[in-house]
Amino acid sequence: MIRYDDYKGMSFEEICKEQIFNYLDEHEGQTIYPCDLNVAEYDFMDGAFVLGTYNAREFIKDFWEEAFETYEAWIFATGGKSILNPFENPEKFTIYMEDWGVEELLNKCEFIQDNWDEEVVLTPDVISQIKEEISKALEKEPHFGGR
Repeated sequence: MIRYDDYKGMSFEEICKEQIFNYLDEHEGQTIYPCDLNVAEYDFMDGAFVLGTYNAREFIKDFWEEAFETYEAWIFATGGKSILNPFENPEKFTIYMEDWGVEELLNKCEFIQDNWDEEVVLTPDVISQIKEEISKALEKEPHFGGR
């Protein structure tokens, strides 16, 4: 898992990609449903990605555009209701940022989409295919939303 101090110099998209790749490597040989592959939900529910309010605020500042996109996506998903406030709970907000970013990348992966609700064994070949598709998607569109 990537920790706050490890992200320096990386783009938000690269951080999300590394989260997915680490998760795949750590779960090789296991059976999963690709629809459950949003690693942020599992790795960060304890707020472990960004420890402390100061670090969470710094992360949000460093990735302000992505924070805004996360907030917009949350508003859309909840029908205009917002209980997600980066100013009241920045640590929790960074978890949702990661969650949104990972989901954006998974949506660009053809293998994930084709096998969305199927049982899949994370063999080395499957892991390689997912990593390759995500890497190619980022080469084609290096920033979410086409920024």
